[in-house]
Amino acid sequence: IIKQEVQRVVDLINLKKSQSEEIAKAWIKSRVYEAYAVAQHIYQQNQFTKSAHEIQQMIIAALSPIRFEQGKGYYFISRTDGVAILFPSKPEMEGVNLIDVQDTRGQHLTKDMIEIVEQKGEGFYQYHWTKPETAGDDFEKVSFIKRLDLYGWFIGAGLYVNDVERQITEDLLLTISRIRFGKEGYVFVNRLNGDALVSNGALVIGSKKLWEVFDDNPEKIKNLFEKEYNAAMKPEGDYIYYSLVKLNAPDKEAPKVSFIYGIPELEWLVGAGVYLDDVETDIARMHSELYNHAKKMVLYFILIILGIIVFSIILFSRLNRKLKNDFNLFVSFFNRAAVSDEPINRDLVQFIELDRMAENANKMLSDRKQAEDSLKVSEKKYRSILDSIEDGYYEMDFPGNLTFFNNSMCKLLGYSKDELMGMNIRQYMDHDNAEKVFRFFNMVHDDGKTLKEIGLELIRKDGSGCYVETSISPLASSEGQLIGFQGIVRDISERKRMEDEKVKVEHLFRQAEKMEAIGVLAGGVAHDLNNILSGIVGYPDLLLLQLPENSPLRRPIAAIQESGIKAAAIVRDLLTLAKRGVATYEVLNVNDIVSEYLKSPEYEKLKSSHPDIEVNASLDAGLLNILGSPVHILNTIMNLVLNSAEAISEKGNIFIGTKNQYIDRPVTGYEKIEEGDYVTLTVSDTGNGIHSQDIRRIFEPFYTKKKMGKSGTGLGMTVVWGTVKDHKGYIDVQSAEGKGSVFTLYFPITRQEKAQEQLNLSVDTYMSRGETVLVVDDVRDQRELVSAMLNILGYSVTAVASGEAAAEYLQKNSVDVIILDMIMDPGMDGLDTYKQILKFRPGQKAIIASGYSETIRVQEVQRLGAGKYIRKPYTLEKIGLAIKEELSK
Repeated sequence: IIKQEVQRVVDLINLKKSQSEEIAKAWIKSRVYEAYAVAQHIYQQNQFTKSAHEIQQMIIAALSPIRFEQGKGYYFISRTDGVAILFPSKPEMEGVNLIDVQDTRGQHLTKDMIEIVEQKGEGFYQYHWTKPETAGDDFEKVSFIKRLDLYGWFIGAGLYVNDVERQITEDLLLTISRIRFGKEGYVFVNRLNGDALVSNGALVIGSKKLWEVFDDNPEKIKNLFEKEYNAAMKPEGDYIYYSLVKLNAPDKEAPKVSFIYGIPELEWLVGAGVYLDDVETDIARMHSELYNHAKKMVLYFILIILGIIVFSIILFSRLNRKLKNDFNLFVSFFNRAAVSDEPINRDLVQFIELDRMAENANKMLSDRKQAEDSLKVSEKKYRSILDSIEDGYYEMDFPGNLTFFNNSMCKLLGYSKDELMGMNIRQYMDHDNAEKVFRFFNMVHDDGKTLKEIGLELIRKDGSGCYVETSISPLASSEGQLIGFQGIVRDISERKRMEDEKVKVEHLFRQAEKMEAIGVLAGGVAHDLNNILSGIVGYPDLLLLQLPENSPLRRPIAAIQESGIKAAAIVRDLLTLAKRGVATYEVLNVNDIVSEYLKSPEYEKLKSSHPDIEVNASLDAGLLNILGSPVHILNTIMNLVLNSAEAISEKGNIFIGTKNQYIDRPVTGYEKIEEGDYVTLTVSDTGNGIHSQDIRRIFEPFYTKKKMGKSGTGLGMTVVWGTVKDHKGYIDVQSAEGKGSVFTLYFPITRQEKAQEQLNLSVDTYMSRGETVLVVDDVRDQRELVSAMLNILGYSVTAVASGEAAAEYLQKNSVDVIILDMIMDPGMDGLDTYKQILKFRPGQKAIIASGYSETIRVQEVQRLGAGKYIRKPYTLEKIGLAIKEELSK
């Protein structure tokens, strides 16, 4: 009882908390509607008799003195161009344009309110503001504003959130203090710091500790509160035992038990108790009443039994003699009926009823002999036919127990006849297949028609599976009544395997064609894009070296360079997707990547384009590291969140979560997940979900339900799949139409420690000592960029436009190192050029560069003796360190 009373109070508290915001909003909205009605009334009453200015002054005069919420609430009026008309808390601001005013959190109050009334006409707005007669300017406030079209105004009023919460708390405590149950039952409330709020069934006025309310024995009450606190800290609450004076007998202590429940978000504990001596008194009274009632019932029962026994003895003594002889005749008959055809001698039967039974028994014996003879002939023929066919034949009753079958059925399932007889279908089928069969049983039972070519998966005795096609027909008794089902079972395992293999091969072929198309696309643009990006990434390095540290141009130039680096990462994504790039992995924490995304411009863009979607994240603080590519993981998160946002029609929620998970045995979902330790990344939404026909195709290239070129390219989910597979991970997808989607990505954990971030090196680290460099690149902009960068570093630079020109130059001149572009058109590429140079310059040091990716030809150049491979776009640090490393060999 006390636990129920406490839970009822806790439920009341939770209900009031959940309703508080809506009640407050409804209240402030009604106040604004009242002010709006007053303004409209004043206008209608005076529009033909007074000027617009006079009517405006009358409206201001009517609303200006109104106060509510203990004088802290007031009405304000502004024009839609930002000029304040009525501002009771700050009259000096009236007539001032407040369009650029911000609250303490940087929100543009007037701009935001104007946007709400212009787009919706009215609405709620939350911000932080000053409070009348209270120091400070960071009080959270909720206002409702409504457009007043008469003079281009809007009217508003607000509530302070902490005032609303305080009022609700006071009302709750007053309500709780009035609760009574039982003889002396009441509910008490204390703060977790020991403050008494409701004690002894009364509201505690002021701030008092529990041991100050019960000041007769403070130490005892402190110990009691410690018990209450410990019980409140348990998630489900707990009981405590102690002694306390009674409400109606303050001079007497009695043992008591209380149930305590904690509400951490309010810093409250709620409890209720009962005095054990009252409980024991009630139990003793009830025990006595039950004992007396039980004695009476036992006496009645004994008397009834005795009467029945006496009557039965008299009755059976009369019948026993006659029945004994007749029953002996029948017992003798039935004992020999299994082995003999001798009938009952009816002349010895005394009772007429038993004589009729004897007649029927004799006839039954005769009919049985005839039926057995016919059945033996028929069954032998029937069994011979069934055992000769290769397909299985079965008969079973309504619950699905086998009652008859042929030898082929035993071979199919791997059981002997004795093992299979009476076996239920649930013993050789999984749950889904068994439920499928019972649905067909119901259809056959209701329609009386045969169903054919039903596909099922059976489980053999050895645990292996087999696919079959079966028919189901009604099985009738000799009287024509339906008694079960029968049918033929054909093993189609080999056919099913070949069909599945065919589908798999066709799918892989289509997938390969699409991936090849992507590879052609990626390869065609990567080199040219990286050449273009080299200028965007490289020239800022040169500019930054020449600008002073306090120059305002350094930040935008660095931003240009960073954008170029990100664009280069996207090109690498395309190459990786086409399996033509070499991924570089590092130890990373997925939480860091999620946090980076939530601070990114892409996330801000998503929020602005989907304002009604709320994104929440729950990241495991103890998340383990994985070995992966930060760029690919970030791109995966962006694709999944964007997909979720576009799946939500109007309002909705997106959840991003991470956690550690151990899979102790293989799990089959969207794909089979092997056992092991994983970091899981989950992105779920409350969107429209995915149709069952589409869910297997969502990761195919160019497969999309969106309008191509507008909200989808058909590559986003393919990139997600490719990234997870490159990380040796798995994907699980749970979705249904109208119920949203859940994407869970499994990445294998690594025990390696995360490397410290490398600080930018000083330019002095990779400055030249006067060495000579030959730059070989077919693109003029690239030659000029690299030459400028190397000149800055102090190298003596010569640049040529082709492999042929490089070979001709080196026949007459020597250089310390060559920077050799891998792809040049027309003429020799980097590999052919290096082979030519080695003929007359054996051991020539070289660095290989390309806007494409590391390929087999790049690796062949390096086997010939070339040094480090660097991917365009160039940066000063990248090319400087590469040359230093090569020259040091």
